[in-house]
Amino acid sequence: MGIGRLGNALYLVDEQGVLIDGYGPNYADIDLPIIDGLDVSPRGAAAKVDPARAAFAARVFAALSARPELIARLSQVDVTDVHDAVVLLDGDTALLHLGEGDFVERLQQYLDLAPDLRERVAGIDYVDLRFDERLYVRRVAPPAASARARQ
Repeated sequence: MGIGRLGNALYLVDEQGVLIDGYGPNYADIDLPIIDGLDVSPRGAAAKVDPARAAFAARVFAALSARPELIARLSQVDVTDVHDAVVLLDGDTALLHLGEGDFVERLQQYLDLAPDLRERVAGIDYVDLRFDERLYVRRVAPPAASARARQ
């Protein structure tokens, strides 16, 4: 299914959330998306996958697999919240909130609108596509605003 990031380590993960093997140089030719949010183990403990999050990730991948051109662009998927898959596409910095269904339709909606969004909004942090006909765009905070917020 993908490369699960659990703690500081990467693992090959199958559709049931089973850790197949540690991801390393011997798998460098495998191009799979990174999956975040699977880990439920306490810090320092052995890696443990949350079955509900693994099932949610499998649903996302199964839906997107129907469109090979979409799944090929998938770089990362975060399933920390089982009601909101957040994806990152190759060559794009915007986090895309897809919710818990209609993954293909929502991702296609973003791809159709992305050129116009980029023209209108410089520096997109995320696009929330969970609200049917509406989408919400958050700009990246300017560096000065970020520095003030940390003080």
